[in-house]
Amino acid sequence: MPVASRRFGLPGRRAGKPSRFYLARPLALFWGLALCLATPLKAADLDFAGVLDKALARSHELAIARLDTEYKEETVKETIYDFFPTVSLSGTNEYIKDLAGTGVTTVVGDSVFTASTAYQDSYSANLRWRLLDFGVRSKQLEAAELDVEASRAGQDKTGLDLKVELLHAYRDALAAAKEIGTRKEMLPLLGEAASIQDRLYEAGRADRISVVESQLRLARTGRELRELAMNLSTALKRLTLYTGEDYPEADTSMADFTPTVGAGLAWDPEKHPEMRQYALAIQGKEAERDMVARSLWPTVDAYYQYNYYGADPKSFAAARDDVNERSYRVGLALSVPISEGFKKLHTMRKAELEAAKLREERARKLEALQQNYLDLRQRHAFYQEDVRLRTAMLEDVEAELAMLSRLLAGQAAERSTYLDQKVALLTQRLEMEKGLVSSAAALLELEFLAEATR
Repeated sequence: MPVASRRFGLPGRRAGKPSRFYLARPLALFWGLALCLATPLKAADLDFAGVLDKALARSHELAIARLDTEYKEETVKETIYDFFPTVSLSGTNEYIKDLAGTGVTTVVGDSVFTASTAYQDSYSANLRWRLLDFGVRSKQLEAAELDVEASRAGQDKTGLDLKVELLHAYRDALAAAKEIGTRKEMLPLLGEAASIQDRLYEAGRADRISVVESQLRLARTGRELRELAMNLSTALKRLTLYTGEDYPEADTSMADFTPTVGAGLAWDPEKHPEMRQYALAIQGKEAERDMVARSLWPTVDAYYQYNYYGADPKSFAAARDDVNERSYRVGLALSVPISEGFKKLHTMRKAELEAAKLREERARKLEALQQNYLDLRQRHAFYQEDVRLRTAMLEDVEAELAMLSRLLAGQAAERSTYLDQKVALLTQRLEMEKGLVSSAAALLELEFLAEATR
């Protein structure tokens, strides 16, 4: 077997002339497989604004946050009724059997003990109104209202988080779709370049390394297309989780981002929904502490009771017919908590510690938000500068490609150089497009932050 055949692992051939069949078979395999997996995207309607509207309308997290706010609003309405008197009606129908036979009636507090055998009926209207509690109810209402505001801030934060998560998912899908489109354009160029290298090798004008490198470039592109198809499928499935709609890779095209505000974005981190949520939670703990402190003071209630009653020693019916006696009671009740005071001192301390903990968490989160905002601004500026530089490089490559196209006379070597430059041009264009996607996504995220803090 000739030395060249043994070196290349080919059947017997003369040195320097490997079989075109053995070179073309892997070439056709990789090219065909990549083309099958990289099915062209069909035109469809998928833009970020439409996806965002559907996700916001469908979001279970937002629905839960809205229901939580409504629930806490009902708690406020419930608390308001503590300022009004309570009115109740009651009735009693009973049988009393005198076991001692003394005939003495004894009254102890609200209880009446009658030492006689009889059927008795009584009906009463009761009114009770707390006149003085040193602001306990006011603080309770304040805490409930702060809880509602904190829930609304949490609802805003949920919406902001949803927007950012959806933005990242759409960004990943859009970048993958653009890269797939470019790799598809490269594939026939790389296939033609590999065929040219094969012919040049047959003619003795190219070495074996050039042939192998051209085939490896084609194979790598096919593998990258498969990986990109998987990445795009994963990103589209993430979008499906938010909107509930299926987005098959072969039937989905994606529009670019359309930021509207511009680079001059300002925001107030203190107005960020999460910062407002922390601030309101701290105020709520302070109101809770004040409420417990005020509950250590006495309470004064006014009460009024109007009674109908009657009795008969023989039957319930006769006792009911005998209900014609009436009376009323009116008075003030003073209640002073004594033993509970020691326990409530610890309850107050717990509220103070919880408020202090929330302040520390808020300070930590505020620093993280400010750093994230600065990072977004820096990334946006970097992407803009990167796009500017790549645009200049793209213009140089296009100029060189135009020159090569004019000089191309059909010779294989020049055609190979032209194809290499064309692939380089597509690569530069892809990097520029990916930079534009990343820049627009960073700008949109800045817009969301600015909008949330207005």
